[in-house]
Amino acid sequence: MRRQKLVVYMVAWLIHAGLIFFLFPELKITAMLLSMPMGMLAAWLYAYKGAIITLMLNILFHYYMLQYYSNDPGVIREAFNPFGNGTELCFSLCTALLKKTQLRYQHLNSTLELMVEERTRKLSQLADHLIKDKTMEAALAVERIIEEPKRQLSNMMADSSLLVRQLRKAQHPDGDTAKTITEQIRLCLERLKVLELGLPINSRASTKPDESIHQIAQQYETLAAGCTKMVVSGNWTELHSATSGQLYPIVHEAVTNALRHASPSRIIIGLQSNPGALVVYVENDGKPMPAAHREGMGIPLMRYRAQRMGASLSIHAGEKQNTRVQCVIPRNDH
Repeated sequence: MRRQKLVVYMVAWLIHAGLIFFLFPELKITAMLLSMPMGMLAAWLYAYKGAIITLMLNILFHYYMLQYYSNDPGVIREAFNPFGNGTELCFSLCTALLKKTQLRYQHLNSTLELMVEERTRKLSQLADHLIKDKTMEAALAVERIIEEPKRQLSNMMADSSLLVRQLRKAQHPDGDTAKTITEQIRLCLERLKVLELGLPINSRASTKPDESIHQIAQQYETLAAGCTKMVVSGNWTELHSATSGQLYPIVHEAVTNALRHASPSRIIIGLQSNPGALVVYVENDGKPMPAAHREGMGIPLMRYRAQRMGASLSIHAGEKQNTRVQCVIPRNDH
């Protein structure tokens, strides 16, 4: 940049000097007015320093040029004319002031833009942290609401089943009553399973992962009213029931995002069996998820649930279509 400015300055000065030299016989002293634009250009390029140095160069050039064309001392002294030189210096200094003002405003504008970008970035980070905290709190609240009652009901189910067997063995008349209590506990556990799967409350939840994932797919295909086909792929019997509790909400969120934002015609809920891990994925053929939305409000909770079971979550989007949300579950953790 500095070399380019120097080249422009030197070429311009030589052109201006050549014009004045060849036009002087016709225009006389008036030709020297061409030095004013040169002084203004120098001031624009090099500010006050350029204005003063160019004025000195122009005075020397005018002095030697006038000596070349005339022997009259009065004419030669025009090179040092205070009015002409003062006018040139005034225009040059005003140009330098304009240039300095422009640079100052550019600097202030750049500083302001950087401040706004930094504040925006910090606000975005704060919003992300707040969202993450809220989603974590929500996830923990759900676990406290569902997991603890499910554990207690499971213990009650075991005790009740044992009680039924003992009463039957003793042929106690309250055996049928105990059996009814056991059945009620089983129904409560099933309702909790329905809530965990996110299915309608009147659905019947299965304890088998392959049947549960088909139930989820059927639910969303019904909600899509035939606009989107749900496909279940892979051998879901490999998935451990302990892992499925955290995995089903991830599948729900991924399918919901696809239906809401991608307008797909087909969504695949699949499971791939790799040597070191199981890969559960939800892939749609609709519009790709924009990069700005890949950390939206539902994603932090999905990542949190994946971390809870020792898995990792990733999102891959094509250029024109397809978004794939996948959860990689190490085999020693699933």
